[in-house]
Amino acid sequence: MKSFKHWKFEEVEDAFGLTRVKQLDRLTNWMNVDVDDIPKEKRVRLEQLRANLWNWIDYWNEEEIKVYFMGPLLLEVEFGDSGYRGFWERSLSVAVAEGVTSGIVDFMLAKGRQIPKAPYFCIHEYKPEVNVTNDPIGQLLIAMVAAQAENAKAGRTELAIYGSYTIGRNWYFVVLDGNKYAISNALNATQEEVYTIFQILQKTSNYADVVAENDGH
Repeated sequence: MKSFKHWKFEEVEDAFGLTRVKQLDRLTNWMNVDVDDIPKEKRVRLEQLRANLWNWIDYWNEEEIKVYFMGPLLLEVEFGDSGYRGFWERSLSVAVAEGVTSGIVDFMLAKGRQIPKAPYFCIHEYKPEVNVTNDPIGQLLIAMVAAQAENAKAGRTELAIYGSYTIGRNWYFVVLDGNKYAISNALNATQEEVYTIFQILQKTSNYADVVAENDGH
């Protein structure tokens, strides 16, 4: 059975009965943030990361993007004390007609300390330019379907799954709500949109706190 990295988004749609829509209220609400709320010290650090990305994005490989930008950016996000934390390079799997498909998710926000459980948010990040042999939407979408299945096992059948994929400097945010999903327009992390990206990530953490509270944790 092929791994996540070989899935095309249309294949995911066909296999799991998904429909892409132009807009979802959950996506609109998620991206509605106020950058003026960012504390001064955070803004200084984000500006350093933005400038470094602008200087190097056309030269860094995938691992360098992760080490020099993606990791430091996510460390600036204040993940709450709700039992959710960030996991890097962890596996997910989901059953399909032919068996089980699995893959490594670059980053996920999930419950647990050692083992990620019921992931809530997934990120895949890529090289500066699109690799035509891969489909970043398909890879993220199959990971989100797997996260949705894990949450269903835990009784969270109504929980929307949030995700993001990056192509070089551009970030795209995705929401999977039931059998419908929507993708945002690109946000450029080498421009002032980096502050919007940060606030969306911070809001993701806040959402996870609400989910945990509703679970009674």
